[in-house]
Amino acid sequence: SSSSTMSATPQSTTGSEVAEPRTVEIHPWTPVNGVFVNFKGLDRVSPLSLVGECGALANVQTFRELQAALAITQALFSELELLKNVTPEIAIGENLDVDVTFVVQERKRELSAG
Repeated sequence: SSSSTMSATPQSTTGSEVAEPRTVEIHPWTPVNGVFVNFKGLDRVSPLSLVGECGALANVQTFRELQAALAITQALFSELELLKNVTPEIAIGENLDVDVTFVVQERKRELSAG
C-alpha cells in the first residue's frame, strides 16, 4: 500500500481581510466534508447531461475515495464522446469540503453524410 500525501492551501471565504494561507496536510484517509461539482468551458453540452457521470463523487468520504471517484468520473466522461478534454481543478475549503471544477473542451460536431 503506497502512502501519498497532498498539500493544500484552504481557501477562506469569511471576512474581507486577506488571511495568511494555512497549509493543511491531506492524507488518503483524511475525511472529505462534501464534494461540489462545477463545469467550465461548456457551450453546446448541457451540464445536466454530465451530472449523472458524477455519481461516484456523491458518496466520497476520504481523499483516497475522491481520487478513485475522479478516475471513474473521467472514464465515464470519455465514454460519452462529447468532450475532447477534461481537466479537474480541485479546491479544498477550510472545513475540508472539496470544489471540483471540470474544465472541459467539447468535441466538434461530426457531420455524417447520408
